[in-house]
Amino acid sequence: MFLYHSGKKLLPSGGGVFRRVALMPFMFIFAVITILVLPGFLEQNTEATYPPSLTTTLAPTTTLQPTQAPSGPFDRYLDCLAARINVDRHTATESPFPNDNISIPYIVLPVTVEEPMMISLMCNLTVHIRRLVYVQNGSVPSMTDFLDAVMAAFKWTRRVRVMRKRSNFGYATALNMALRDFLQLPFDEAPFFFMANNDVLLPGDMMEKALPLFYSASREGRDVLNALEAEVATEPNEHTPQRFRDVPLRSTDARHALVTSRLLPDRIRYQSPEQRRTAFAGFYGDLYPDSLDQTAFWAVTRLALEVTGYFDENCYPAYHEDADMIQRLRLLGFKALRVSGWEETPMIHIVGGSQIAALKSLALPLSKEAQAFLKGSHAIIRRYFSARYASAKCRSVMWCNSTRAASNQQDGMPLDAFTIYQQRVCTIEQLEEQLIDRLIADPSISSPTAIQMLLNAEQDLGNVDRLLLDGTFYYRNGSTLRLLTDCAALLPSRPLFR
Repeated sequence: MFLYHSGKKLLPSGGGVFRRVALMPFMFIFAVITILVLPGFLEQNTEATYPPSLTTTLAPTTTLQPTQAPSGPFDRYLDCLAARINVDRHTATESPFPNDNISIPYIVLPVTVEEPMMISLMCNLTVHIRRLVYVQNGSVPSMTDFLDAVMAAFKWTRRVRVMRKRSNFGYATALNMALRDFLQLPFDEAPFFFMANNDVLLPGDMMEKALPLFYSASREGRDVLNALEAEVATEPNEHTPQRFRDVPLRSTDARHALVTSRLLPDRIRYQSPEQRRTAFAGFYGDLYPDSLDQTAFWAVTRLALEVTGYFDENCYPAYHEDADMIQRLRLLGFKALRVSGWEETPMIHIVGGSQIAALKSLALPLSKEAQAFLKGSHAIIRRYFSARYASAKCRSVMWCNSTRAASNQQDGMPLDAFTIYQQRVCTIEQLEEQLIDRLIADPSISSPTAIQMLLNAEQDLGNVDRLLLDGTFYYRNGSTLRLLTDCAALLPSRPLFR
């Protein structure tokens, strides 16, 4: 998502959290100043095509003719991006990556309106990135223009790509789109999956120190995957509950309401919680480049993803999908890798919804579409749809509480599976889209008013949480898996805001 990136979770880590809190005011000021100063600092003349969005966003007093060779932060951003993916953008040539463990194999960056922070991050990183994927969540024109210009500059290479859908399909879905692509790659090319927000700044050499540890931790799981492949191929078998034998609980293709891991076998799925917590004991799951469990910039090993599954897309539009993933990792016995040595100079994340504050502090003009998107998405977040779903899930699913969970094979999905309750997700999406349209038409609507409008519309519709169903029945449609359908076909066309 765009601003409160879900869960950006800080778990206790000795004195690290205390130091982080104590440093936060200074870190925030430093981050804002860095992003403010960066555009001017990076200016240089090159021949790249400047996207209109940044012409107005970062250089509002500059008038560029269509044929004028532009200068400014976007051109420097292209140079930084080229350095990260190890290409020469002027000659359109790719250079081979060094044969070392100091490169990110695959990274996904969900984006909405944060172009200045995208520039800041790419010029702050110092390591190579073998595959970089931007996922555009929503269709704010300024971001569309920005990404179109990026792809025009790098159309000759597959090392940077853009995935997009028109609507705001949620942070978990954005991650899953890239994750499915990642899991198609051979293990040697994709041993761990890196996820990042753009509002992050790293101290020098942090990634150079972390990445060799990430590779070592991830490669330990390679041989296990081969054994799991062979075991899952025998299912359904004696470990499969009778009610799941005719329509097996296995779906990874994004076409069905059911979403599961590819390789968690039924033998482990239906073990007691105590047994299950030993299944992958000793293996690493979540990877952090400093000593804090901070999911603004983190990775998960290939083994962990193959058995834990995808991010729960019912955590819509954002929040809780990372905490849900981490909980599932722990319930399977995976441990976290944290890199020590950065306790006094940790990674800086403009956390807690402060991307809006940062944009205001920078005094950057935003298009009316971008302002409406921020205001409308903020209102949706304030209705706590994800928190309500997470609460319902933990009341009804057998594995939610890692210390008190009891095995109950008569109720609930196994921990690697979830069912997308599409009518609920589509209803929230429809609320957000129509609210944003209203905010574009009338920019004078305040944030408190937008939240009240949303509350009124939700009351007219009825509590959307009533659309949470029993996944063990909903996942199937007779003798087949239930297919997802287009939201426009699922919901009536109806004005929700009058």
